[in-house]
Amino acid sequence: ANVGTLGLVLAVLVRLYSGWGYVGSRLQSKVIEYEETGWYDGNFEKKTEAEYKRDQFLFQSDVKPAVDRLKLLTLSVASLWLGAGIGFNG
Repeated sequence: ANVGTLGLVLAVLVRLYSGWGYVGSRLQSKVIEYEETGWYDGNFEKKTEAEYKRDQFLFQSDVKPAVDRLKLLTLSVASLWLGAGIGFNG
């Protein structure tokens, strides 16, 4: 039961980590990518200096701590899952 439950928790944590990673990459980018109706008609626009500084502040204050906590928690759950799998087989 532990192996299955930890596997499910690990999958949810990986999904959360990838979502926060996407938000972080958008905030750290110097370019804004607009998607209108599909991949073929998007537009790119350079961020102004004020927008870039604001996004960097948001990344440092909100996103980076969340990503760091999720990384630590994901690695912890992954090691527990691996240990439970080895213990189950042994």
